[in-house]
Amino acid sequence: MDKPTKFYSEKQENLIAGFLGWKTVAASGARSFNQGDIKSDRFLGECKTHTESKDTVFFLSEVWKKINMEAFSNSRRPILFVDNGTQTVENTWCIFNRNLVLQDSAIEYEKIAYIRYTTRGFNFNHDKMKSLLGDMKAIRLDWLNQPMVLMNLYTFKQILAED
Repeated sequence: MDKPTKFYSEKQENLIAGFLGWKTVAASGARSFNQGDIKSDRFLGECKTHTESKDTVFFLSEVWKKINMEAFSNSRRPILFVDNGTQTVENTWCIFNRNLVLQDSAIEYEKIAYIRYTTRGFNFNHDKMKSLLGDMKAIRLDWLNQPMVLMNLYTFKQILAED
């Protein structure tokens, strides 16, 4: 029998929270007073995964808007974590508003990306993006009229340690 979707979501949330030294949110944000999936003193994160491995990683506008509002109401900075369905650190990506978090001088940016924008959000081929970015690089992009940065989870953790 296949495992329920919640199994994969909880696996991803626990993995990311543990890797970053953050906490998981009870009931995974299902309660109005306890929003988001994972959190730190400064951040509120939403985590999205699939039940099977995919070639494409999807960032949905509605999910970003949701965590953005929840983080604001909790006096935290929003961040969206998405993986390719493997629930592994090396295959997890994050996006956040670059004005809220990091000094631009701390990041080496790539200008060319394999990002495809749609009316619902944007996506990219996981393997192509992974080979493009390598270590300590990020993509600058304007998404939903916000200056954003996209990077892998390893890079985010390293930048946090330097922040």
